[in-house]
Amino acid sequence: MDSDIIAGWVAEEILPWEGLVRNWLRRRWGHAVEVEDVLQEAYCRIASLQSIDHIANGKAYFFTTVQSLVLDSLRRAKTMGARELTEMDESCVLDEA
Repeated sequence: MDSDIIAGWVAEEILPWEGLVRNWLRRRWGHAVEVEDVLQEAYCRIASLQSIDHIANGKAYFFTTVQSLVLDSLRRAKTMGARELTEMDESCVLDEA
């Protein structure tokens, strides 16, 4: 699909909801994620779409995309935290031998 068509669609169907989505992100997830990074990644994902024909509601699609990004970020952070616990530095462990 033509990138100009997607850009026009984003301007009409996504941009009007940015303030609402930003406020929702700050209230709901602001303590756990970088709001501006999530929004930027959402725009990147939407801009990289090959087609927008499958999207019936731009607002709902934007919210769903943002929520998916947040949940992915939280899962990655949880996995990284668990990995850090299992890879503790053994240099501070006393060897009784």
